[in-house]
Amino acid sequence: MFCIIILNFDFIFITLFGKKMTYTFNRETNTLTINSVSGIRIRDIYTHSMAEKGEQFNHTGHKWIEGTLCTSDLSKIKRYEVFFSFNHPEHKIIIRVKKPYHDAKFESIFNLGFQCQYWTNNTTIGIIE
Repeated sequence: MFCIIILNFDFIFITLFGKKMTYTFNRETNTLTINSVSGIRIRDIYTHSMAEKGEQFNHTGHKWIEGTLCTSDLSKIKRYEVFFSFNHPEHKIIIRVKKPYHDAKFESIFNLGFQCQYWTNNTTIGIIE
């Protein structure tokens, strides 16, 4: 496998030959920025419907760090406070909501429905590579 590492203004971007990165993560600022062209593919790990069924999500087994999820919505950059974990067995990064944002982009990313009607403080998604 061929890998190019480009250093630019204290950010490290890793590009795999033949693949576009769907996001970048800056470990100094704990900021994940979604590529505005390709977007990201996600999988729901814990949702409101799971909570309603009585399923429990044990997030204490993960080491969580506070950070920022950045995405663009048309020409505007939006920032959301979230938690990241890097020790999930199926995903390099999982993201847990920190607080609700009544914003269509945020609600879409976390599958929360209109005005965060499916909000739970354990809502968690995993990024599919």
